[in-house]
Amino acid sequence: AVPITVRQLEALVRIAESHAKMRLDPVATESDVREAIELFTISTLQAAKMGEIELEGASAEGMDQARQRVMNSLGFGQTTSRQALLNQLVGSGMDESTVYKAIKSLVGERIFEESRGGKALKRIG
Repeated sequence: AVPITVRQLEALVRIAESHAKMRLDPVATESDVREAIELFTISTLQAAKMGEIELEGASAEGMDQARQRVMNSLGFGQTTSRQALLNQLVGSGMDESTVYKAIKSLVGERIFEESRGGKALKRIG
């Protein structure tokens, strides 16, 4: 079971109500709720597979540690291959998925820059 937030629960209610409205029914039924839950489950699992969310519950502390280790691995202006950096950090005991997400986050924040189709990383911030 995956815990959900209040916001996600409210979204489920809105989806169920919208599903009922598509049938021109002013009241959501149990079948509308089941459909909303199925849509939520499918979209949540798809987002997890794409790395957009973390289902296993990687802690913010773990992500902060991974980000710090990635940044410490490369000085300002230095370039390395993404795979070499990943291998180095995973080899030192870090979780591969967490390191990957840390790199993705740092690229998004323009601390790192990708080149060669994402195969190379350069520290720019």
